[in-house]
This record gives sequence, C-alpha cells and structure tokens, in this order.
Amino acid sequence: MNKNPKDYKEKRIFITGANEGIGYNIAKELLLRRNYVAVLDIQTNNVKQFENEYPEHFLAIECDVRVEKSIIDAIDKCIFKFGYLDIVIHNACICTFDNFENTSDIIFLMWIIMGL
Repeated sequence: MNKNPKDYKEKRIFITGANEGIGYNIAKELLLRRNYVAVLDIQTNNVKQFENEYPEHFLAIECDVRVEKSIIDAIDKCIFKFGYLDIVIHNACICTFDNFENTSDIIFLMWIIMGL
C-alpha cells in the first residue's frame, strides 16, 4: 500500500545533516506540512529561523553524528520535546576515517539501519 507523501502530517521526524542543502529543504517542507521536526547538525545557524516560525514543531540540536553520546543526547532531547519519534532521516555524512575495529557500535548500527 503506497501512501501519498502529503498524508504525512504531524509526524515526529528526526533529520541528521539538515543545516543546509537537501536536509534543510526536507526539514522546511516537512514543517510546512505541519510535522514536528528535529534537525541535527554540527552547525545549526541556517535552521535557527525555524525556531521562531515553528516554535512548537521545531527543534535544532548541534550534534556530531560521529560521537555516540552526542546522538544519544539528541535523541533524548527530541523525545523530551516531541514525546516519541516516527521517522528518522539520515542525511549527514558519517566520515569516521577509521577502520572497522575502531568504529563505535552506534555508528556501525547506523550504517546497517541506513544501508550505508
């Protein structure tokens, strides 16, 4: 059963790498459709405007997705604000520049979940 993308309203959505580019535009469109959106990025200066436009529906979190504690803290903040998450969109580049043995469990799990 295919759902029309316009049917996705009031979902709690977590987006990594959304301060600019594709992630930014995804966040903007989802907010226009009345979704709750948490944006994670190393910098959040470009998305700060959404905090004023959508104070109840938007959360910007400075987060480095290469750091496990940073991801866990971001998830906690999202759940505290929105109650739960429906959708996770992984748009950030995870550049660990390390071998498999030195890759943290959470980064490895993200690779599996996101099909990287």
